[in-house]
Amino acid sequence: MMKNKVIVKAVAFLATGLVMGTSYADEKCAVFNFAPSTLNGEASVLELAGSNGKSVVLTDKKQKASRKVVNGEYDYLVEVGEHTIVLNQWKKEEYIVHNKNISRGRQISNPPQPVQRMFHLNAEAGHYYRIGYSEQNGVYIEKDETQPLTCDTAPLIEANKNKKFVTTEGLPAELEQQLMLTMNKVAHHQKNGKTNVFPIKENQYFGIVFDTNKGNSNGFAVKMIIPNSIASTLDIKPGDIVTKLGEEKELANNGENPYGLLNQYVKSIPYSKKLAFTVLRNGQKKTVTAKHVPVLVPEAFYQLAAADGKNNVYGQAKLPKQVQFEFDQLLLALAEHYKSTGLALDKVVVVERKANKPQTTDFSLTFDLASADETKEYLLEIGKEGKMQDSLTRIVAERMGAVIHSRNQYTNKDG
Repeated sequence: MMKNKVIVKAVAFLATGLVMGTSYADEKCAVFNFAPSTLNGEASVLELAGSNGKSVVLTDKKQKASRKVVNGEYDYLVEVGEHTIVLNQWKKEEYIVHNKNISRGRQISNPPQPVQRMFHLNAEAGHYYRIGYSEQNGVYIEKDETQPLTCDTAPLIEANKNKKFVTTEGLPAELEQQLMLTMNKVAHHQKNGKTNVFPIKENQYFGIVFDTNKGNSNGFAVKMIIPNSIASTLDIKPGDIVTKLGEEKELANNGENPYGLLNQYVKSIPYSKKLAFTVLRNGQKKTVTAKHVPVLVPEAFYQLAAADGKNNVYGQAKLPKQVQFEFDQLLLALAEHYKSTGLALDKVVVVERKANKPQTTDFSLTFDLASADETKEYLLEIGKEGKMQDSLTRIVAERMGAVIHSRNQYTNKDG
């Protein structure tokens, strides 16, 4: 029997029901399988790192599972529904050596690091998805009807179960304008495809913008405070001169980079602990303190206008730095708005708009309030214990980590 495949890029349309796996009709799961790929012209391996913020870990005492990953033979059983997937792409030899070191308990300084890829997929019941990466076209998906699939032998990788809140209603005028301007700018600058997906992340901007032409020898003048930032929760105002960070670090306006000093200080204070700044305001010294609370840009993806309808596969595309900054600020502003309206924080919000004038575009923007709120609370909890914030990817994996066995492993945990 010949394989019946439909091949699409992750940035292109993958029609719901385009290939109906009749032999899978009663199955309530799907399979993700990752094909060997290339990276900078060298053989590479795609490893499933996580789905919907949950890390995926193989139990691999004898390296049988990792050998299947290398050969593209490892099948992950997943629940039907939406999955935001994070892939690690390794050079083949580095992946093999890395897993040998793990299995032998070796601690390696400066180990090789994989390239991370991301995409969003709405998995349909009974489908076997063969997923690969092309250096020309990015992530691609194949649906294969011929592969056997059984769902009742194992736990499944969970789909996103957060409830959707879909809205086409207008926002407050200023926020509506920000939404339309930003999304049209995104549409103008995105060169590859009509979709994009972004992981949850910490807002990389503390939120103080200094006026380097003002201040005095003992501090730096504040020019503005970025909305929806950590700094926006502090009683620091434009015109203040920041003279001290914490209890000890005096600031001297002698050519040092104030942002480097500021970031170094903020990163040294665990979440939940106290941030302290000394400022001069109208000639008077004032100490400003507040709890260090993380500001998280929620996981998000969007669909721009496309003649062939809505996707259920979203690929990842890079935006110019300034456009990415404006998009992140939009997500923070939207999240703050919907939280202020009393919307339950267990929601995935979908904002839809139709083009209403020339040079504009239809779009659907989805962001996950639930995962951002859960991660924020977890970061605050570990901060109370004095733990420093680590890579957010690692934090999310630690918070929601689980060992997942594919159907290759259910009868033998070693693979």
